Amino acid sequence: MPSARILVVDDDRFFREVLSLQLRNLGHEVHCAEDGQRALAELEPGRFDVVVSDLLMPKLDGLALTGEIRKRLPDQEVILVTQQSQVATAVAALRAGASDFLVKPVEESELAERLNRSLERVALKRERARLLAENLELSRDQVLFQRSLGMLSTLDLERLQETSLSELCAVCDAQSGALWLSDEQGELHLRSYRGLVERSRLEPRISIADGLFAEPLKSGAAFPAPGGRLNKGFYLPLRAAGEVVGLVLLSDRLSGDFTARELALARALGDFAATALRNARRYSALERLGLRDRETAAYNLAYFADYAAKEAYKARRYGRVFSLLALRLDGLERLRDQLGPARAAQLARGVASSLAAVVRDSDVVARAAEDELYVLLPETDHLGAQIVGRRVQAMVDAEGLLESAGAPAVGLSLGSATFPRDGQDFDELLHVCRRRSEEARLSLARKLDLRRLDFWSAVDLLLGDTNSPPLPADDSAGPSRRGLLPGALFHQLQFELALEVARDPKARGLLYVGCQEIRSDLPVIEALSGVPADTGMHIYLLGRRGEAIPAGLATPVYLDGDERIARTEFVLLYSERAAYALFQRRQKDGPPWGFHTSDEAVVDELVSKLQQRYELQPL
Repeated sequence: MPSARILVVDDDRFFREVLSLQLRNLGHEVHCAEDGQRALAELEPGRFDVVVSDLLMPKLDGLALTGEIRKRLPDQEVILVTQQSQVATAVAALRAGASDFLVKPVEESELAERLNRSLERVALKRERARLLAENLELSRDQVLFQRSLGMLSTLDLERLQETSLSELCAVCDAQSGALWLSDEQGELHLRSYRGLVERSRLEPRISIADGLFAEPLKSGAAFPAPGGRLNKGFYLPLRAAGEVVGLVLLSDRLSGDFTARELALARALGDFAATALRNARRYSALERLGLRDRETAAYNLAYFADYAAKEAYKARRYGRVFSLLALRLDGLERLRDQLGPARAAQLARGVASSLAAVVRDSDVVARAAEDELYVLLPETDHLGAQIVGRRVQAMVDAEGLLESAGAPAVGLSLGSATFPRDGQDFDELLHVCRRRSEEARLSLARKLDLRRLDFWSAVDLLLGDTNSPPLPADDSAGPSRRGLLPGALFHQLQFELALEVARDPKARGLLYVGCQEIRSDLPVIEALSGVPADTGMHIYLLGRRGEAIPAGLATPVYLDGDERIARTEFVLLYSERAAYALFQRRQKDGPPWGFHTSDEAVVDELVSKLQQRYELQPL
């Protein structure tokens, strides 16, 4: 018989010592309690194999003790010891939950036999519990294995990002999570989040090489959030083949704190997730190579449309923005007809190469036709897309591609559209892109070739005078007018445009006001008094130094030695929602002579040239 831990409970010291001696003779470890209450105080799960208790005791008798033990430890073995006259009561105790009973005086042989039966039951219960635990652990391992196989069999990187985070949250009972993936520049970018986390509290980019996360990422072990505790929420680096593939944040466990078991499960599944994400990223790169146009290395339209649909899904889910940019080579067909297909293909390749030099690694360029290219710009708003368009045009101009094209005139028209501002799906956005590209082609900026002029030369050309020919404008690209203006229009516009900023202070944009003197009584300063300081609009006042203005949203740019600013007043508004420009020259007699337009291409050109002329910071 194996040695066991026995608790003997009897209020009679003599019988307690006799029974203890018999049990020790049988090789068992014995502990004693003189009544039921003290016995209950001694009991803990797994501490005693068997409780041997007298039936009749003060305070808490054996029957009541058995009932309490059953409530606390349902599997505890209890043997009751009774007098011969109490056998009926002992049978009732068996029905109440006792394992067996003995009759005083207790024979050592009978004690050994009854104890052996109890210990056999204890061994069977423990074996059953062990097998159940093993089965449960095997079941958990199988579930973990199935989850891991599911991730490893997924090569769609976008879907795998969501799946990996979902599975990691599931195995840890985490209600909240976030996933960052690495790029080629050594940065982690936020790709997915779920649950109770606030998007504004998550870092959009995390450096792998330096910063707060650099050292923990090298170790590969889970680490707590700064100032937090590991059992409340933790970061888990995802590493594969010695490379940091990503980083996961898991927090808000469904019940209680995270334990070592949850950390181990997250680590095990995280290793599979890292390998799966690394494989999917490589597959995506290979897939892209197979979907590129041979001549320009841009993607084909089918891949681009599929990628744009996924980007729209992510943007809707996470409240992000992205933009499409359409570039069209106007006159390429005539060039091909006159100089041959090889010359046209060479020009298309040159423009595609210039575009590739401007866009980011995360941007996707596609060739829709020989004379048309599309660019998808993730997490880029309308103004950001316009800036990319400017850079592309500047690169093409710097390379001299269009000028060297040959006899037929070839121009570059650009149009952009932003989700969700301009549409909810790829087709809608593409329609807006093409419309704006056509507007750019018909724009006054194209007709007058404003690109070749500096800021003040462009202003002089647009303003003209009473003897100038009519503007070759097309209102489909935004109306443009020149002529005599109401005398108070300039001041009214300052006030109205400042109020427009106040109506939507979060909208990004630029407002330039050029005036003879920068003073505190300018209408724009008065109207900006109620606008919050964190507005997305950048406001500049350009002019000679006048009366000191109070500190506020408007940034003064003093141009004391510039005579042009003294003769010409202007407002330029370029934002996510509107584009407008007004220039005027005051005359000695009569109303001012001016030019104003809502042609976005013209306003964009003028803003760009103004920034270059006075070295102003673009958005």
